[in-house]
Amino acid sequence: ASYKDNNGNIKSVFDGSVHGPTFVAGDPKVTAGYGEDALVQANFRVLSFSIRIGRRSYNSNGPNFSQEQLSIINGLPSGTPLIIQRILAVGPDGVQRNLSAVAIEVM
Repeated sequence: ASYKDNNGNIKSVFDGSVHGPTFVAGDPKVTAGYGEDALVQANFRVLSFSIRIGRRSYNSNGPNFSQEQLSIINGLPSGTPLIIQRILAVGPDGVQRNLSAVAIEVM
Protein backbone atom coordinates (compact mmCIF):
# COMPACT_ATOMS: atom_id res chain seq x y z
CA ALA A 1 0.00 0.00 0.00
CA SER A 2 1.16 3.53 -0.61
CA TYR A 3 0.08 7.13 -0.16
CA LYS A 4 0.95 10.57 -1.52
CA ASP A 5 2.79 12.96 0.77
CA ASN A 6 2.32 16.75 0.95
CA ASN A 7 4.47 17.25 -2.15
CA GLY A 8 2.63 14.66 -4.24
CA ASN A 9 5.43 12.11 -3.92
CA ILE A 10 4.26 8.52 -3.71
CA LYS A 11 5.52 6.81 -0.56
CA SER A 12 5.25 3.18 0.46
CA VAL A 13 3.94 2.33 3.92
CA PHE A 14 6.78 -0.19 4.10
CA ASP A 15 9.58 2.39 3.83
CA GLY A 16 9.34 3.60 7.43
CA SER A 17 8.29 7.10 6.41
CA VAL A 18 4.65 6.93 7.48
CA HIS A 19 3.82 9.18 10.39
CA GLY A 20 0.82 11.12 11.58
CA PRO A 21 0.88 14.56 9.93
CA THR A 22 2.35 13.37 6.62
CA PHE A 23 0.11 10.32 6.37
CA VAL A 24 -3.14 12.24 6.85
CA ALA A 25 -2.20 15.37 4.90
CA GLY A 26 -3.72 16.28 1.55
CA ASP A 27 -5.74 13.55 -0.12
CA PRO A 28 -4.43 10.26 1.33
CA LYS A 29 -5.34 7.08 -0.52
CA VAL A 30 -4.71 3.38 -0.30
CA THR A 31 -3.17 2.04 -3.51
CA ALA A 32 -2.12 -1.46 -4.39
CA GLY A 33 0.36 -3.12 -6.72
CA TYR A 34 2.98 -5.82 -6.79
CA GLY A 35 5.72 -3.56 -5.40
CA GLU A 36 8.72 -1.79 -6.90
CA ASP A 37 10.89 -4.92 -7.09
CA ALA A 38 8.30 -7.17 -8.74
CA LEU A 39 9.07 -8.55 -12.19
CA VAL A 40 5.52 -7.76 -13.29
CA GLN A 41 4.05 -4.33 -12.69
CA ALA A 42 0.28 -3.92 -12.49
CA ASN A 43 -1.94 -1.41 -10.79
CA PHE A 44 -5.00 -2.36 -8.81
CA ARG A 45 -8.04 -0.17 -8.20
CA VAL A 46 -8.94 -0.14 -4.50
CA LEU A 47 -12.70 -0.47 -3.99
CA SER A 48 -12.82 -0.35 -0.19
CA PHE A 49 -10.78 -0.87 2.97
CA SER A 50 -11.01 -0.41 6.69
CA ILE A 51 -8.64 0.72 9.40
CA ARG A 52 -8.49 -1.08 12.73
CA ILE A 53 -7.36 0.43 15.96
CA GLY A 54 -7.57 -2.03 18.82
CA ARG A 55 -10.90 -3.81 18.43
CA ARG A 56 -12.67 -1.06 16.48
CA SER A 57 -12.85 -0.90 12.67
CA TYR A 58 -13.73 2.08 10.49
CA ASN A 59 -14.67 1.59 6.85
CA SER A 60 -14.01 3.52 3.67
CA ASN A 61 -15.85 3.06 0.38
CA GLY A 62 -13.16 3.59 -2.23
CA PRO A 63 -9.42 4.30 -2.08
CA ASN A 64 -9.70 7.53 -0.06
CA PHE A 65 -9.71 7.70 3.71
CA SER A 66 -13.11 8.76 5.03
CA GLN A 67 -13.46 11.89 7.14
CA GLU A 68 -14.18 9.64 10.13
CA GLN A 69 -10.95 7.69 9.55
CA LEU A 70 -8.91 10.89 9.17
CA SER A 71 -10.39 12.39 12.35
CA ILE A 72 -9.54 9.23 14.28
CA ILE A 73 -5.98 9.02 12.90
CA ASN A 74 -5.40 12.70 13.72
CA GLY A 75 -6.37 12.03 17.34
CA LEU A 76 -4.11 9.02 17.86
CA PRO A 77 -1.10 9.36 20.13
CA SER A 78 2.37 8.61 18.81
CA GLY A 79 3.18 4.90 18.84
CA THR A 80 -0.39 3.73 18.24
CA PRO A 81 -0.54 0.67 15.98
CA LEU A 82 -2.92 1.04 13.04
CA ILE A 83 -3.92 -1.73 10.65
CA ILE A 84 -5.20 -1.14 7.13
CA GLN A 85 -7.24 -4.25 6.41
CA ARG A 86 -10.07 -5.73 4.35
CA ILE A 87 -8.55 -4.13 1.26
CA LEU A 88 -10.74 -5.05 -1.70
CA ALA A 89 -9.18 -4.26 -5.08
CA VAL A 90 -9.68 -5.03 -8.76
CA GLY A 91 -6.66 -6.00 -10.83
CA PRO A 92 -6.06 -5.39 -14.54
CA ASP A 93 -7.78 -8.71 -15.23
CA GLY A 94 -11.03 -7.39 -13.71
CA VAL A 95 -10.96 -9.88 -10.81
CA GLN A 96 -11.75 -8.60 -7.30
CA ARG A 97 -9.21 -9.63 -4.69
CA ASN A 98 -8.92 -9.34 -0.93
CA LEU A 99 -5.41 -8.04 -0.27
CA SER A 100 -3.21 -8.58 2.77
CA ALA A 101 -3.49 -6.27 5.73
CA VAL A 102 -0.78 -3.66 6.35
CA ALA A 103 0.27 -2.70 9.87
CA ILE A 104 1.77 0.73 10.54
CA GLU A 105 2.57 2.78 13.61
CA VAL A 106 1.54 6.40 14.07
CA MET A 107 4.61 8.56 14.83
